[in-house]
Amino acid sequence: MKLPTKILQEHQSQIESHTVMYDQTRKTLISKLKNWEDQKTWDEFYQIYWRLIYSVGLKAGLNTEDAFDVVQDTILAIAKQNSEGRGYDATKGSFKVWLLQITRWRIKDKWRNHQKNPLASKEETTQDDPLESYDKVGNLDQAHFDLYWSEEWQQHLIEETLRNVKLEVSPQQYQLFAAAVFDDLPMAEIKSNFGVAASQVYLAKHRVAKVFKKHYKRLEQELD
Repeated sequence: MKLPTKILQEHQSQIESHTVMYDQTRKTLISKLKNWEDQKTWDEFYQIYWRLIYSVGLKAGLNTEDAFDVVQDTILAIAKQNSEGRGYDATKGSFKVWLLQITRWRIKDKWRNHQKNPLASKEETTQDDPLESYDKVGNLDQAHFDLYWSEEWQQHLIEETLRNVKLEVSPQQYQLFAAAVFDDLPMAEIKSNFGVAASQVYLAKHRVAKVFKKHYKRLEQELD
């Protein structure tokens, strides 16, 4: 699987600022959202999903301030639904689609607010996207939104997979894998930089790739 350019560029900084994940599956995490007092769970949920929601908001045509507002509004909407007993129900569909719909509604709310007060959203968006005008957010059809969501969801799964991978493999194994796969460095350069044998590099590539596939498949099955 070819990783997106964004991930390739950020992998080194991700190594430096390693994110510690709580030891619970996504299904368990989502089920715990019913308790608003469980701040640990809500903090983790926010850290995992805020970038996904924010990025979709930008792609939909919102400016940065409104995209951040959509993140907050989406989290609050989820909290409200849970408090009213209307939270996510796995028997009615996937979590991915459920979160998509809540996010889309909050983006539409922002557009309606803009219609009432256009000057409040005068900041221009810088997204390289066909729907780059804020005024076109209201015309965003389901097909376009589904496309944006699918693109960002894929990015989200890869980022979460990499964070899980770092919890399971050693720092050196991940760095060797990153140098060989992300940076595509020659074997001689990797050996020189890390002071390792070629066999160690091959072993790290095999080990990390196997762990990546395992976690990616698990997350995909849990959330799709």
